[in-house]
Amino acid sequence: MTTPETEDQQPSSLAADPEDPIERAFRDHVLFILQREREERALLDMTLREQMLSQIAQQANVLSGQMQALQNLQGTILEKWEAIRTTADTQTTEVQSRIAQMGEDIRKGTAPIREYQMHVNRLQNELQALIRTVKNNTREVAGVTFRALWGGALGGGAAAILIFLLLYLAQTRR
Repeated sequence: MTTPETEDQQPSSLAADPEDPIERAFRDHVLFILQREREERALLDMTLREQMLSQIAQQANVLSGQMQALQNLQGTILEKWEAIRTTADTQTTEVQSRIAQMGEDIRKGTAPIREYQMHVNRLQNELQALIRTVKNNTREVAGVTFRALWGGALGGGAAAILIFLLLYLAQTRR
């Protein structure tokens, strides 16, 4: 910050006194203000850092407490899950045992039914065989009866013709 050069100043006066005391005082005052501002900014930065570190430490403590609570909750959940799984396994085993017992009871209960069904099937087969035999016998009896009746009719007709012929012959011979 030098003074502007004017025409009435002489070069010798400039060479002898390069800085004016007011300029020097102003420059020193500005430097002092800047230095003070830097110090205040550094102090403010330090205060802000301390506050931030304090807040971070508090949040870390809170987070640590929450993590501990979550770990405790996880332990509780795992214990309850193990109890539930054990109960489910026990109930599954019991149900499977009951189902197996019911299957055995059903198998035992159906044994007489199967035996009865076998007897029914056997009787049904024998009944069908008997029906076929009766039908065959009925056809044979009908055939024999037809032949007997036909034979009887023919025989009776032949006998009548013979008797007629005998009588006719007997009358014609007399």
